[in-house]
Amino acid sequence: MAEPRLSVHDRVMALERLESVAVELNAIAAWLGGYAIETEADTIDRAARDLLASCWLLSRPLRAELSPERWQQPDPYPPDRYLA
Repeated sequence: MAEPRLSVHDRVMALERLESVAVELNAIAAWLGGYAIETEADTIDRAARDLLASCWLLSRPLRAELSPERWQQPDPYPPDRYLA
């Protein structure tokens, strides 16, 4: 039996939502850091980084299916974008 696959549209929607959640987590971590709640801020910041790393993994099949003409363009999801 074939493995079920997400449609490209569903995958892009999931990526957009996950990235927005990661941005919110990063803002929460910065807010907590402003109140000197460093342990919780670091934990939330790490969760945001892990979430963005999973976004990169989720985007990999999309990038693998690009046409050869698109390979010449810069990578919209470089790995270092999620590790900064």
